[in-house]
Amino acid sequence: MSEFTPIRILAIDPATGKSGYAILDVTFNPLHVKVVTRGTLDGEKLYRTRKQLAQNFDRSYCILDALEEYYRELMAVYQPDIIVSEGAFGYQHLAALISLTQVILILKRIAHSTIGRAVVIIPPTISKLSFAQEGHAGKPEMREAFLNCPYLDRGENPESASEHEIDAISHGIAYVNRDILHTVVQNQKKKKQKKKK
Repeated sequence: MSEFTPIRILAIDPATGKSGYAILDVTFNPLHVKVVTRGTLDGEKLYRTRKQLAQNFDRSYCILDALEEYYRELMAVYQPDIIVSEGAFGYQHLAALISLTQVILILKRIAHSTIGRAVVIIPPTISKLSFAQEGHAGKPEMREAFLNCPYLDRGENPESASEHEIDAISHGIAYVNRDILHTVVQNQKKKKQKKKK
């Protein structure tokens, strides 16, 4: 692993309701991931910061505007090498799919204008498989993985980490495991075979 260069990741669990983020410093040989900072953005609180804008634009637009400003500030302060986000995969609620897609589009615009690279999209099942060794792990299993991961420096007060922050951290770690170390494989869906008559 000595050939790998240390990287800094801005990892995002995207949402217009509660969105988690984490700045992760990753070194190799041996693998070590340090949580530099983490936080949860609350869409309702962000909306209240856009009173002037809300006179002419809808609630969703105001929240997206505030998220973009906050993410741009994170980019300026922490200067990550890459942005990693959960993708909008398999959601049953159309509104959730649309809002996640809008947040991801903002992240793509930010990545383009700041680091000149695409956002790395991670399916939730890959994050769960990489972090908790179970592709369908629930919130309790993800928290347990966060509190017990041997190569993760959780930073200050890890017990206070929100589920959204833990998810963001798991997306960053999944990127490292899937795309750099290749210790997690993302299976492509098999094409359905037509039945013979």
